[in-house]
Amino acid sequence: MNPKDVKVVYASIEVALGEGIPTYSGGLGGYSGDTVKTAADLGLPAAFFSLMAHKGYFTQVIENGIQKELPTEWSPEKEGFTLLSTTVEVKISGRDVKVQPWEKTYSGDRGDVKLYLLDTDIE
Repeated sequence: MNPKDVKVVYASIEVALGEGIPTYSGGLGGYSGDTVKTAADLGLPAAFFSLMAHKGYFTQVIENGIQKELPTEWSPEKEGFTLLSTTVEVKISGRDVKVQPWEKTYSGDRGDVKLYLLDTDIE
């Protein structure tokens, strides 16, 4: 999809697109992921934005009746994301924060949509 063709921009703090991409914790992520897939199936001119979480949420382990949370690490490259060379700086709470997007194309029945995960864990 040509960026000039985008008519809808959808932003969500989390998006669920499968177990291999643990960037969600529940309902909102599920809704957002379904919206990405539906937009591709319908051929809508849309782009989607969410936040990158390199360690995802967590995996729950119960040991001796006590819950332990272990980080869920994942690799965006293995899930088909490409790190773009574009960076922007935004001021958050008085300090400059660099943001770099990861991009992935989702193909549906009638078209493609782009998902961008915004990453602040960069040099």
